[in-house]
Amino acid sequence: MIKVVSIIVLCFILNLNSICLNGQSDFAYTKSFQQKLEKFNLEYLQPDDIWLHPVPFTDELDDYDLVLYSEDQDIEVRYIFRDETSPIALSSLPHLEFYRSIIDFASNEPDANEIIIQDMLTETAQNKYNADWCLTANFTPKESVSSFPYGTILGIYKKDIGLIFCMVFHKDELPEYFDLPIRFKG
Repeated sequence: MIKVVSIIVLCFILNLNSICLNGQSDFAYTKSFQQKLEKFNLEYLQPDDIWLHPVPFTDELDDYDLVLYSEDQDIEVRYIFRDETSPIALSSLPHLEFYRSIIDFASNEPDANEIIIQDMLTETAQNKYNADWCLTANFTPKESVSSFPYGTILGIYKKDIGLIFCMVFHKDELPEYFDLPIRFKG
């Protein structure tokens, strides 16, 4: 009898674990974020090895569509979506909006690391992100922006859809997942 109960309990735990893992891949962080993904025709790529969860966050620099945090990885991710109707959007000139964001978020202290901006070839942006244009930047964030020592911004743009920013603030080496956290659907 004890063996039967043990087997039933073990099966229940394994089934519950399976349901939780399957549910995570379909998890919509917030209703508004899910709506933005649909509006901008985006595919959010869920990480397999990092547990990110939404956190409430506001600051005077920008309105974030979603902020995610991982305690075990010391990572914070902020998403911003811009379209032609955004009050400060420059969607027809995405590189100017990208540079403005870098100026807002990067430290200008003398001991800060230099800002490294990488412009992707149009072909790479199209193949990897289904985007017309893409830039990345690595920088030291202002102390008022993040307590983490490193920052990375991915900016992807698609004409007539909008400009998407994925900002990652981190303590150590950035996991490979953040090379492709989000992309426009084909």
